[in-house]
Amino acid sequence: MCIQVRLDSTSIPNTKPSCNTGQMNSDFGVKWNNRTAQQLVSYESLFRLIDEIHPLEDILEIAQRVARQWKYFANVAAWRLVIQNDDVYTVIDGVHGKAVIENVEMPSSWDAHFMRSRRPALFSVSDIPDSPSVPEHLVSKKISQIGVIPFVKIESCYALITVAALHEPFTDIDKKFIRLFSSHLTSLIHAILIQKRTTDTLIKKATHDYLTGMLNREAIIERLDIFFRLSKRTGDPLSIVIADIDHFKRINDTYGHPAGDRVLQSVSRILTTQTRDSDHVGRYGGEEFLFVLYPCEANQALQAAERRREAVLNHPVPISENADPVRLTVSFGLSTMTHDDISPDYLIARADAALYEAKNNGRNRCVFQ
Repeated sequence: MCIQVRLDSTSIPNTKPSCNTGQMNSDFGVKWNNRTAQQLVSYESLFRLIDEIHPLEDILEIAQRVARQWKYFANVAAWRLVIQNDDVYTVIDGVHGKAVIENVEMPSSWDAHFMRSRRPALFSVSDIPDSPSVPEHLVSKKISQIGVIPFVKIESCYALITVAALHEPFTDIDKKFIRLFSSHLTSLIHAILIQKRTTDTLIKKATHDYLTGMLNREAIIERLDIFFRLSKRTGDPLSIVIADIDHFKRINDTYGHPAGDRVLQSVSRILTTQTRDSDHVGRYGGEEFLFVLYPCEANQALQAAERRREAVLNHPVPISENADPVRLTVSFGLSTMTHDDISPDYLIARADAALYEAKNNGRNRCVFQ
């Protein structure tokens, strides 16, 4: 059987769009174009900021730029980055276009909680837990949402970033930009911290005495040279002190060189605890220590030396587990810069002569020349 189907104009549906359908398509196109343009602008802002901060080595400058510009490509009104930095934590807070950096021994309860859990989280304002408490600058009245992103290596969380959305919750594109930029920012700052720590370690090894932790001879002489020239220029007084442990050879001969090392370490700790932040002390050689005091007049230097002499005298030093602590004494030679001192060597020579006099007159005393 053959079935014929007649197709005429009445049987064909009207496929011409109505006015309403055309308007909807037009509105959708406008919205799509606007959203695409907005995303392109956001991408441009994102990559521009990455290009700006990538060559920088100053963490505060990086943080300041991020605090000013992150809001332009993601809805980030405030943020906190915590990075484990050897035995401390570097904490960077950004809010209102400004950034603050500090090093702390322990992270906040909020940071510690998410670093332990190693899991990302997203909270609306109403869902933010009471404990652990969120950092204050991340929960202002205009904040609508908070996101947490941990960064993990070898099953250990070495960094954590918390971001806060302003007014409206984060969109999908916001979240994408936040993950992308957070990863770059964290990697950059972590690398800078590692480089700085490595450099500091090398500098310390080059400038500090391995046994006492004080400045070594070259470094303390360099400090003296700097302050000598500064004193010449400003007229502010410069004083130096050479300290020598009395009868140190007897300690080595009686108890052995390991005991002598413990004495040097103990005496150096006692001497440095009596030192101002503006003063410098180093191991001058053997059992001798050199103090550079600036600005410091003669009578102030003498008082400082007396405090150190009494501190050593009143703190017996343990030699070994089987021996009683030994009461030590230290002799001090002092000098203050005068117009006749044409180089640091003259200042050292006078202090050395004063120390020689202190040794000859019974030790355990301070002599000024």
